[in-house]
Parts: sequence; structure tokens; C-alpha cells
Amino acid sequence: MPGTIGSLALFAAVLPQLSAAPAPGSQAEGRPTPETAKALFRLTISPLGQVEGCRAVIAGGNPAFDSRACASLMRDQYTPGMDAEGKKIYGVISVPLGAPVLGSSINFSSIDAELALKRMPGGAANPSVTRVAVVIDESGRVESCNPVVAGGVKALDDLACQTGVETAAPKPAQDKSGVRIRSVQSIDIGFASYTPLIFKTSSAYAGLGGPGPYFPERAQRLNVGGYAVLGCVSDPDGALRKCAVQVEAPEGFAFGIASVRMAEGKWMKVAPNSGDHVLVRIEFPPSGNFRAP
Repeated sequence: MPGTIGSLALFAAVLPQLSAAPAPGSQAEGRPTPETAKALFRLTISPLGQVEGCRAVIAGGNPAFDSRACASLMRDQYTPGMDAEGKKIYGVISVPLGAPVLGSSINFSSIDAELALKRMPGGAANPSVTRVAVVIDESGRVESCNPVVAGGVKALDDLACQTGVETAAPKPAQDKSGVRIRSVQSIDIGFASYTPLIFKTSSAYAGLGGPGPYFPERAQRLNVGGYAVLGCVSDPDGALRKCAVQVEAPEGFAFGIASVRMAEGKWMKVAPNSGDHVLVRIEFPPSGNFRAP
């Protein structure tokens, strides 16, 4: 990673935070609905606490909705971010609609980078997320990094700054005129340890990878690849049950549903005696519009 990352400095870098309750009727204060529950926006906050930029990281439903949500969020006032020396600078933060307060929630499906580990450190949840505040100068050099919402295990929080930020590859922020600026940015680093899967195989489905006949038809037709993460109960013989979708990407192609059906149909399993609860990741490689006979 360019530059030197100092996880400790005179003061820890501080991210912008909502400084007052949203105005009545604001999209930012509304309760999450099916349309907004997964909406996530990336805001650029000026040293004066004003929102200068807004973009949807996870869209809330349609372009018109995202535009209205950004217009509402840009009316809010924030306490400016500060660098490690206490100087007010630009800030870049992620805001889930309906809970625009730092630390209110961190969703594993909206992380900026993921580090897959052979095993999680003792005491760590699987998966885990650490949010860090990273000061980045105009050239993209990382000046400092410190955890602001810890994952609960110091080894993971240290790894978030040592390796996670480099994996996320954050870019310099820009002001409203498009000029690169020095900023403190919120970055979420996810950690997970996945249990290897054993798939059934069939030459009739060559090209579809592990998912075989369960590869969603629309994704096949459009040649779209993706993945899903399931949390499952593992029987002693390796069969999977009670699987719940933790993450799927991209959304809208039924990769999560397909993965659950694969487990229910015994198309995949883990090695015997892998543990009572496992986290598995199912890859859906682009299929080249392959069609099974």
C-alpha cells in the first residue's frame, strides 16, 4: 500500500456524523420499507458539514427513488470529519436509509472488501465486519487508519488496516466541482472462513460449475455470474440443512434461492464432521449461455 499507515496518532481520525435529527418527512428518518430496506448511499461531506455528493451503492428500487433519497439526504447537516491532528477535512461515509448514524448497522452484504481466512481467530464471529476510518490524500496515499466500529477481535481489527484497506483500494474523494481532495473515508472490511463444498458432477451440465442444474435460468441466458453465501447446519455425514442466505451478489438473479435449493436437494455437501454450523460460499461462474440438453 502506498505510504505509511499509522493506526495510532495524536488523535484518531473522526468520520462525519449526522449532527441533528432529520426534518419531518425526510427520507432519512423514514422507517425502512421493502423498497428502502437495502438502500445504501455514499455521501461526501464538506468541512462545513454539508453534503456535496451522494450516490447509491445499493439501489433502493429505481433511479427516481434513488434521486429523491439523495435529494433528501443532501438537506441534512453533519458534524464534519477530522484528520488525525484534529483538522476538519472532507469525509466520505456510507449511510443506510432510515439509519444515517455511524455504527447503527454494518451489513456484511455491503462491505467494501472481504478477506477470506483459513480460520477465524478465537472469539470472532463468522462472518465479522470491522469499520475503519482512513485518511486519504489527494494522490490516493493512505495517511492513517484506525478502527471506529470494531469487529470484536483485535487481530481482525489490525488486519483490517494492514491488508483490508489495500484490498478495498479506496480512491481519493472529489469535491462538488470534481477536484480531488484530502478526506477521511469510512471503509467496511469483512472477514469470513468458508467450509469447502463437495458438489455432485454431471457431464450434462459441463460449463455450469458446481451449481450444475441449479444455475438460475435468467443468469444463464444473460451470461451473468455471481455468488451466494449460506449459513447452514451441517449433519455428521456432511449434508446441509436449515440454510439461510447471508449474502448474494449481484442481487436479482436468484443466486441465493438456487443455493438453498442445492443444499435441500443434496446437490452439495461438506466433508463429514465439518462442525455443527458452517459458512459456505457458492460460486456461479458465467456460463457462456450454456444450455443443458
